Amino acid sequence: MSQEVLEMVRAGYEAYNRGDIEVALAPLHPSIEWWPAADEPVTDPYRGHDGYRRMVAGAREAVPDLQVEVEELFVAGGCVVACVRFWGRGRDSGAPVEIHETHVARLRDGKVIEVREYRKKEDALEAVGLGE
Repeated sequence: MSQEVLEMVRAGYEAYNRGDIEVALAPLHPSIEWWPAADEPVTDPYRGHDGYRRMVAGAREAVPDLQVEVEELFVAGGCVVACVRFWGRGRDSGAPVEIHETHVARLRDGKVIEVREYRKKEDALEAVGLGE
């Protein structure tokens, strides 16, 4: 997998931060399935570009200034792995929010077809066959 693919994924996160959802959709296959972490209130996947839009809208409803920082981005087990940190302030409480996740992205036809969220990097690496 090329550096170009990694930069495409990074650009999607950067577009998310700018609130440019249409640009954030560019690296995502129209049939994307985005699977939330197992401890999320909703664990069913968000499907397609409309599903991604709903997921983002829900997150922004709770944390309007939500931002994501890509702390690490690499290829493992034929997937793109992104270790990310989300932060912002809760809409109603104003309380700081900080969440660390690792996203495992599988590609098809040069686009991200599936993303699975993991709370621990170790779990994500195990999912791509690099566990101990």
